[in-house]
Amino acid sequence: MGCRRTVSGRAAGRCAAIVACGAFLLSGGCGCRKEPLPEVQVNRANDPAYQAWGMEAIKRDREVAEVRMEIAREMTQHVERVRAALPADADDAALAAALAKDAAWRTLEARAKEQQELAQKFWEENRDRMRDRILEERQAAQDVAAGKAKAITNSPPQGAGAVRKKE
Repeated sequence: MGCRRTVSGRAAGRCAAIVACGAFLLSGGCGCRKEPLPEVQVNRANDPAYQAWGMEAIKRDREVAEVRMEIAREMTQHVERVRAALPADADDAALAAALAKDAAWRTLEARAKEQQELAQKFWEENRDRMRDRILEERQAAQDVAAGKAKAITNSPPQGAGAVRKKE
């Protein structure tokens, strides 16, 4: 008397396919979701960290130069004082001999040498850091070209070389 319902193979197949598709979509696909590409800086002139480092390097370089200039002024004044104390017909050899005996002159020479070594160390550090940054930038450009990374697009630099707007 009652109607007997049976599930046909075709209907069961459709139902299984719908369930499988739903599970596939809910699980996030096939699992081959791509990781986001790392962002790299390809133009160091637009890199705020690089700009800050450059400004700090300029500041340190000025400080070293000011100290060296002050020492040079003191040395020039000292040479003039020693030359004034020598006889009028004294030559450069006599001046050099008198300076070699002077303790204040040796102190000034030691300070000048120390500042020269400090400046040389500073310049070498800057050169090495600049070289490393250039190599990083070149590698970043290669990675972007190969599709391994995404370039960061910053606004143009706002430093001393930037074009200023008229007010």
